[in-house]
Amino acid sequence: MKKVLIVDDDPSMVKLIELILEKNNYETSFALTGDEAIKKMGTETLDACLLDMMLPDVNGIQLLQKMRQMEEGRHIPIIMITGNHDEFDTILGLELGADDFIHKPFNKRELIARLNVIFRRIEQDEERFLKPISFGHVKINPYTHRVTAHDTRRNKSRSKCISRRLAAWSLMTAFTPVGAPFE
Repeated sequence: MKKVLIVDDDPSMVKLIELILEKNNYETSFALTGDEAIKKMGTETLDACLLDMMLPDVNGIQLLQKMRQMEEGRHIPIIMITGNHDEFDTILGLELGADDFIHKPFNKRELIARLNVIFRRIEQDEERFLKPISFGHVKINPYTHRVTAHDTRRNKSRSKCISRRLAAWSLMTAFTPVGAPFE
């Protein structure tokens, strides 16, 4: 079950969004201030964040920037929620790292659809970038860091975890100038 952090200073809005999300099989957590949101971002495992633009202690855009600077918030989808229909705020938010915007009053089906689209896109990216790579009789699994080679002469496969070797190779190549011969 995906967990969504709801950041809004209006408890009735938080409760409404919680009901909508929980009815659609999402787990929720909430914060009423920017400080609470930062603490939750650092201590809870979150899959997404719904962030109101107007909070009592910080502007939503500033909080978005703080979240994106945190290791825990760097890759979490953040949907900004705003009652302001100003194009400037929407464009600024998107340019500073918001994944989407939804305007109040919003349709509950639209909110769920936007979350579902974001999670579907993440799953497709994970499938595309983490599926095994094959060349001939060799298969590399980037997720498990395993290389499997099939020996056609003996009809056997050997598999080896190459995490340490890949890390060492990455370290060696990091300091090799582009185009320089690698020894």
